[in-house]
Amino acid sequence: MSLFPIFTALLSISPTTIEQVPVTFETRPFIVSQANAADILVKLPRPQGSPNNVGSMFMANAYGQQGLNFQTKGKPAPTVKFYQDALTKLGYEERTINATQGDWGFSIVFDTPAGLTLTPKDAEKSVVLVIQGTMLGPDTINLNLRFEEI
Repeated sequence: MSLFPIFTALLSISPTTIEQVPVTFETRPFIVSQANAADILVKLPRPQGSPNNVGSMFMANAYGQQGLNFQTKGKPAPTVKFYQDALTKLGYEERTINATQGDWGFSIVFDTPAGLTLTPKDAEKSVVLVIQGTMLGPDTINLNLRFEEI
């Protein structure tokens, strides 16, 4: 969520208006309920050639019990590189200690951006984005994206 429209609106208020109406502004993290976790997943970038109409689906044990699952053309190394580049630009930070990759596929984990707070059910854990790819054929990979508590 961008705070730019709020700042723009505050800057467009005339000095006389500010004196007449006290304005209090507090920066707080954007909190997303578990029900909205699926909306975030659907809006994440997908590799070229992925289907456009990917919707969320029930996934047991995923944060909010929601995730994405779809197939696309590709191999593990370039798909991992795609997600590392695309998600880093969005403020996600990879947990390289959780990464694994081979000819069979991959598993990568990202901490969420600073402006996105997903509250875990277990206060001792944090919510992370997990992306796993499993090869289905020589050039076809199944991708699974979900939030998890770790």
